[in-house]
Amino acid sequence: MRKIFKLIVSLLLLLCVKINALTYSQWSEDYPKRVNEILIEKEERYKWFIKKDINEEYLIKESFGDKYIDYSDYKYTPLSEKSMVYPEIYEDRIIYEETISLSFSEDDVTHVIINNLDSENLYISEISVFNLSTETPMSYTLDSNYIKSELLNFVNDGNVREYKKIPKRTDIVLSLNGKYNYKDIYVLVNYKEEQIFRLSYKLSSEKDSSLYTLYNHIYVTRGCSNICVARFDYEKLTETLDFETTYYTFKDKLYRTYDLAKEYKEGYYTFVDGYTKDDMLSKTFYRYITDEYIIVDDKGNIVTNNDYCVKNICFIVYIDQEDEENLIQVDIPQTYDPFFKNILLLFTICIFLIIIYLKKIKKMS
Repeated sequence: MRKIFKLIVSLLLLLCVKINALTYSQWSEDYPKRVNEILIEKEERYKWFIKKDINEEYLIKESFGDKYIDYSDYKYTPLSEKSMVYPEIYEDRIIYEETISLSFSEDDVTHVIINNLDSENLYISEISVFNLSTETPMSYTLDSNYIKSELLNFVNDGNVREYKKIPKRTDIVLSLNGKYNYKDIYVLVNYKEEQIFRLSYKLSSEKDSSLYTLYNHIYVTRGCSNICVARFDYEKLTETLDFETTYYTFKDKLYRTYDLAKEYKEGYYTFVDGYTKDDMLSKTFYRYITDEYIIVDDKGNIVTNNDYCVKNICFIVYIDQEDEENLIQVDIPQTYDPFFKNILLLFTICIFLIIIYLKKIKKMS
């Protein structure tokens, strides 16, 4: 009997009132005011991001630091220039070694190198170079590739009266304005030094950014406190024109490295395809039902499916739009017998249907 009565009540309800899709307000970050909690729906939304590679560069392993590495993406540097200095060793550096023979002639002199071997108090004012074949001065420059030329410019300024100290073991590298026969080169050094000291005198030739000493002589000078001149000539030189030289070249293996940056999509969402959710950045959004009435079951849950009310008792709850806080409540008595309870439910439903009907008539008039 109870089941039959519930079915009749539900059918009567469905015949009078159609359960339409609910109408909602717009989503908002603000909690709705003066709206009954049963009408309010909330949704947690998050910031979403994709990771993008930035600061991309190709580096050797020793320079990775904190960067991300793609070991499948690599390339090699061009082969380095030849050098007689063995390269620094890195894990993926490939070093090539080549020994070659070099031969020079006595006409290949391009540089004059003078070195203070042991004096602590050597002062020099000027260094002059002459061409013996033409009996004229030979022009030269201080070669900045091998020395800090700006510190020694004074040796070629023409002022023989101003002396400056030359530190021990200092190379003075003079680059001639061409290639010369060693027998045509005559060098004078104006100096002051009271003690006996030694000067190294070399005639060299440049090849592949390296200097090869073709002629060499250690010049022992006497002490001199006044104006002194050291004269170098070719008669005491030791000759070396053939060389076995080892050159080194290398190339490095470079890997793609990068940093990762989060690029956020503007706004907050429940899901964004292709993006990653940031659980630390979220906001709660709210909306509420704006219909004139809602259908609920006997547990107070809002019903949106007509089929549900065929097997369950449903109630109409009228919403006063002017005062949504005061909903008409339907309380099911728990102490009445089942028959009386069902009669009361049917009566309540009829009352609500009448209220809705009168409200519609009032709007139409």
